[in-house]
Amino acid sequence: MQEINIKQQIAASPNHSVWVDASAGTGKTKVLTDRVLRLLISETPFNKILCLTFTNAAASEMTSRISKSLLEWEKNTSSIEGLLGRKPTPSEIAYAQKLFANLMLSAEQLSIHTIHSFCQKILQRFPFEAGIIPGFKVLSDTFLFVNGVN
Repeated sequence: MQEINIKQQIAASPNHSVWVDASAGTGKTKVLTDRVLRLLISETPFNKILCLTFTNAAASEMTSRISKSLLEWEKNTSSIEGLLGRKPTPSEIAYAQKLFANLMLSAEQLSIHTIHSFCQKILQRFPFEAGIIPGFKVLSDTFLFVNGVN
């Protein structure tokens, strides 16, 4: 696991409300992933975490990194100290070791989406409130461009 710098440590803290705005390759996905991992270690229920990002690639990468960390923690919790910026408590270590199994067995799942897919999910769940027809289908930009519709 990469070392975390002080600014990333602050941004990854679930005790602060933050907006992460940075150029490509500066560690936004790492900060968001670390923030989710810290929420999980603090026993935040899976279904209480919503993580939004701009791209499908970032959402997929975050999901992969979180799963990889949780799976690693079953056997080796040494990376937790770097994540937290302090020595984890024995109860945090015990809880972290069970997180992967708990996530796999839980009906509640983490919600990691692009902003677009999250909005689409909300519209599909509440079509009447949004004034749209239930069961609507989203047309992709590629489809609209190919068919000459703006």
